[in-house]
Amino acid sequence: MATYEEFLENHSLEDLKSIEFLMPDEKSSLIWNVSISDDLDKYIDLPSKAPNLNTIAISENGNQDYYKFIRNFVKNCNEDVRMNYSMIYGMSGKEFLQGEEIIESIIKEMDDKWTKKQKVSYVHYKMGELISYYPDFVFDGKDFNTALNKRSMWKSLTKGLNVCNGITSIEKNILKRIGVDSRVLSSGTHAFLLSEVEGGNLISDATWDLSSSLYQGKPQYFGLTYKELREKEKGISESHRLENPPENVVKIDDKELRDIYKSIGITDENGNFKMPIYHEIQKINSRTWENNQEKLNAFLKMFTEKFQKEATHLSETREILEYSMITLGIDKNLVNTRFVYNKDDKNNQKKILALHIGEKELENTMHILNLETMNFDKIELREFDKQYRTHTLDTTTPFWKKYIKENELEENVDKDREE
Repeated sequence: MATYEEFLENHSLEDLKSIEFLMPDEKSSLIWNVSISDDLDKYIDLPSKAPNLNTIAISENGNQDYYKFIRNFVKNCNEDVRMNYSMIYGMSGKEFLQGEEIIESIIKEMDDKWTKKQKVSYVHYKMGELISYYPDFVFDGKDFNTALNKRSMWKSLTKGLNVCNGITSIEKNILKRIGVDSRVLSSGTHAFLLSEVEGGNLISDATWDLSSSLYQGKPQYFGLTYKELREKEKGISESHRLENPPENVVKIDDKELRDIYKSIGITDENGNFKMPIYHEIQKINSRTWENNQEKLNAFLKMFTEKFQKEATHLSETREILEYSMITLGIDKNLVNTRFVYNKDDKNNQKKILALHIGEKELENTMHILNLETMNFDKIELREFDKQYRTHTLDTTTPFWKKYIKENELEENVDKDREE
């Protein structure tokens, strides 16, 4: 890797195809033509002098001034310029600028006078609005994806999809720009965040809170101690298990949490989280219905009319549908959701959210969330089985097969009786 001056000793600017801009304390990755880490502003006109420049490597740990320069530099480059950070994550210059617009809008929404706790809480909550969890590994037999670019920070902001380490990278990047130091905690299978705030270190997991924040509920994974976090996932997961747990961790109790979120405009005046879907369910529960099918239809109609934007976040919507069914009074053991694919979709490109209720009067129907019409399409279970399947890597037996077999057995018994 050469400095700008060293490069010019043996080359002309027409030979410059890649450049790396670093923060002063960062080391070069050694694969780009030129590496620059100081006096960045004097290179702002370089794109007009280097017509073949096609790749810009940047830091993910910059400050506000750093990214202001990068934005202006990229705007001066050719439209087909590529961006890179951390060696493996790429995006187009256009995607970078779009991602920067989103980040800058978040920063503008915050008050400079806010405490660090307020800033961390706001960024934590904002992730639910911006990002839907889209895993690239087997997730409880329910979801798969292999696209590396889902982890790309700026690109994922434009697409609205990411995974745990990408989400924490976005948070860390934004917080760095507004004066809050943080670092990623990793168990090896999951990433979450530790931020330096007033009084100590604050643990937060925006990924596990995506559905809560998207649907304006109370965060469940913000301001817990490490012991509380591990206790909360006991018997469910080892995702937060760390060999070296963080020290000097501050606990945010319920009152302080509500006070913080009230102060940044998230809750009402009494510190209550809005959670509009809960109130809609309460309205449905207060009415008398002839049967559960009628009650379910009322909920699905309400949901697709009032939560259209949220519904596009499929992973979080799957969670909220399960919560909603239970709140409607349906036995949680009879509620099944699954991501499925049309059998013509050989490469698993379009996942579809399916909902099934195992109650006797409902078990022969599958409800499919149709994002194009924003409706839940009802389809008879046998017909559903003909048209849809789970992911090609999912080797488990689809849960709905059980209900088809049970119905077939009952039909055979009825035929025998008739004979």
